[in-house]
Amino acid sequence: MFKDGRSGKTYSTMLDNLTAKAKGIDTPINLNIKGAYNNEPFNVKGKFGSLLALSNPEKDWLLDFTSEIIGANLNVDGTIKNPLEQRGIKLSFKTQVKELASIGNLVGKPLPLKGPFKMSGLIVDTAPKIYKISDIKAVLGNSDLDGSVVINLASLRPRLNGVISSQKLDLQSILKGGNKTEKEAKKKATKRKKLFPNNPLPLEALKQADADVKLKVTKLLLPQMAFNDLNSNIILKEGRLKVKPLKAIIGNGAMDGRFDLQPDGKAAALKSELKVNQLDFGLMLKELKTTNVLEGKLDINVDLNGRGSSIATMMGGLNGKVVVMMNKGRIYNKYISLLGGDLSSSIIRMLNPLKKKEDFTEINCFVCRFDIKDGIADTTALVFDTKYIGVVGDGKVNLKTEKLDISIKPIPKESIEAKGVGKFKMSLAELAKPFKLGGTLAEPSLAIDSEQAAIALGKAVGGSALFGPAGIAAALVGKSSGDENPCVAAIEAAKKGVKSSETEKSKKKEGMIEKTTEGVKEGVKDVGKKLRGLFGN
Repeated sequence: MFKDGRSGKTYSTMLDNLTAKAKGIDTPINLNIKGAYNNEPFNVKGKFGSLLALSNPEKDWLLDFTSEIIGANLNVDGTIKNPLEQRGIKLSFKTQVKELASIGNLVGKPLPLKGPFKMSGLIVDTAPKIYKISDIKAVLGNSDLDGSVVINLASLRPRLNGVISSQKLDLQSILKGGNKTEKEAKKKATKRKKLFPNNPLPLEALKQADADVKLKVTKLLLPQMAFNDLNSNIILKEGRLKVKPLKAIIGNGAMDGRFDLQPDGKAAALKSELKVNQLDFGLMLKELKTTNVLEGKLDINVDLNGRGSSIATMMGGLNGKVVVMMNKGRIYNKYISLLGGDLSSSIIRMLNPLKKKEDFTEINCFVCRFDIKDGIADTTALVFDTKYIGVVGDGKVNLKTEKLDISIKPIPKESIEAKGVGKFKMSLAELAKPFKLGGTLAEPSLAIDSEQAAIALGKAVGGSALFGPAGIAAALVGKSSGDENPCVAAIEAAKKGVKSSETEKSKKKEGMIEKTTEGVKEGVKDVGKKLRGLFGN
């Protein structure tokens, strides 16, 4: 019996029977053991080399045994030339488990894996303390692994070299929390106040061994992503972790990336790049067999670098850019309500301001670029354009505090004709209701921005004086009345990383409008009543 002083857990082994028989000193030994480990019965039986061969390096020492416990069995078959020196090893192994989750009973905690498991391979020593495991074949549920690895225990640090391939590798259940129930997963998510964990990075663990592994996976499934034809080289040397290349097909689009994490004292420096061209989002969701919420093809460009001792501190000092662009797509309206509360109602109002009963909303474009400096992500372009409404955003995300501060302006497109800015069917009061995306990354909130609504109303009144009736919407939109397609300017701004000239012009306009607005604020209500007539209200 053994008791772990740290965890307080007790591990016990009971032997019911142990027999070993041999006809002579130069004949094989037959062994049979029965007992229980932590109250789980086990059985070991097999044939071992003779006592004479054990100490004779000129003879192969036989090893052939099978063990069974809680629906799992292991068979090892082969020879060892010199057992005392652990040299001349040539052993094949096979293991089969009816339910892998049951192994958790032996280790005292549930495993993040479940389902039937099979594995086989061949172990040989190629030099002192250097072992090659070849012909590896492993199957867990509908996932598989093949390949070979070399483990070098003779070097200063243990070293692993390998080539691993898989036809299908499904990690969805493992990364979602394994055997945790949906209720337990939600409870854990509720406790989490921040998106980026502040746990120290395992930098010391990375220094304990070196590795060089080439990985090829025909299909890789993660909780939110599905990859095809993944090709990667993972290198770990003296604590530095590099993943290069990182190539795959994702949603029928080409992905190319690289990752470099280098220890620097108690912290680590990160450099990462990722580019994806024409990711078909709807196709990827079908591969994951999940709800098809969104359809469209995305271009993604990520270039980030930072330094920190945890993910949270690294994000707090992050630098780089994130660009996402999509032309033509659709979002299914019925799934937006699953977000719940004010967030879903606000999004629905933006997507479908006319409250038409439609299954989905057509998307003309979605363009987003954040330029990041010292943990502050600033919008260079943020446009979401649909049949009924366009949405323009501007603001910041503080990655250190995780606070969101983004103003979102809806641009209705139907009803009264206003040259250059489309048609409107909403009252002035409705037009003057910009949103504020606030809260945090872990708990975002989207609500009417009352402060900006008052300013926008002032701009509209001022705009009517400066630009005429057609300029009311232009002032709110922050674009010239001649620009009917915000997607073109937004895509150009996202590619160049410079805010569009129209955005800069609008800022100058806003300065003029705000000065004018100061003089008319007292008369807003009276002027508003007159202007409402223009909008059928």
